[in-house]
Amino acid sequence: MIIEHEDNPSWSVPATRKPAPGPVDEVETLLKRYPLLSTEETRRCVAFLAEAPIAERGRLSARPGMAAKMDQLRRDHPKPFKPSIASYLMFGTLIAAILVSGFLVAG
Repeated sequence: MIIEHEDNPSWSVPATRKPAPGPVDEVETLLKRYPLLSTEETRRCVAFLAEAPIAERGRLSARPGMAAKMDQLRRDHPKPFKPSIASYLMFGTLIAAILVSGFLVAG
């Protein structure tokens, strides 16, 4: 009887592999040299900070030195981080609806 050896049989614990670098790792690499980035690299960092889920932005800001770099990038490029007029209108409408419903219930 011949017993063959499997490197990682299906019934065993899977082999641990280093995960592929994700967008957080890539943006961290760019932010480490932030003031010296090209226009495209800066655009990529700004897009990530403006559009990435809050959990990914939190993971990035928790890494050493990244919170300061993120703050500096936001100060240097404030436009993508400002609320739009539509956001202000929705907020105002929500406040007005709360006030009107409060007066209707109370009155």
